[in-house]
Amino acid sequence: MKSILQEDSSVCKAITKAWNSCQRPSEFSVNILSVEERNLFGFIKKPAVVSISYLPEKRTLNIKKEENRTEKVLMPNKKQVQYNEKFDKKNEQVKFGSFNKNIQDAPVIIWKKEYLDFVEKSLKDILHIIGFNADFNITVDNKMLNIFLDRRALKDLEDEKLFFISISTLLLQFLRKQFKKKFSNHYLIIHFKKNQNE
Repeated sequence: MKSILQEDSSVCKAITKAWNSCQRPSEFSVNILSVEERNLFGFIKKPAVVSISYLPEKRTLNIKKEENRTEKVLMPNKKQVQYNEKFDKKNEQVKFGSFNKNIQDAPVIIWKKEYLDFVEKSLKDILHIIGFNADFNITVDNKMLNIFLDRRALKDLEDEKLFFISISTLLLQFLRKQFKKKFSNHYLIIHFKKNQNE
């Protein structure tokens, strides 16, 4: 009888790792020596430790059975060979690059109408809450959503820039929460209307 000692972040992971390292015997026994301990934040202070005991003879029998199975699977029959030859002939006729052109030409809609409506409503609510009455226009340029305010938010340009960045971040967070989506390829930028040409 052989035994393997394994530690990991959880009992389940430790058992799985130990079972895989002894090449998955069909009969084995598990002893849990210690359970993982976590701190207040969920980080592991002490890993789980398990011991797996198994018979080596059983393991070698399982390996031989698996090798026989793989040999049977690897031997193709005549129908498969004929099908592969037909498939190869069809592939030779297809020109490479013909599919890529169709994919590139198709317009990709990243900012859907429901996203735009939600951003418009949320921005109106935010501006109302902070007491800043301003009209704005929304334009979409591929992945970029540009919001142009009709008047300045703050006198200092750096403060205004930070203010716009924080509102943009807040709007993206609202979108993620509302639509349960990452929005990793979506960009949202707020501008003062005179900066539109810059």
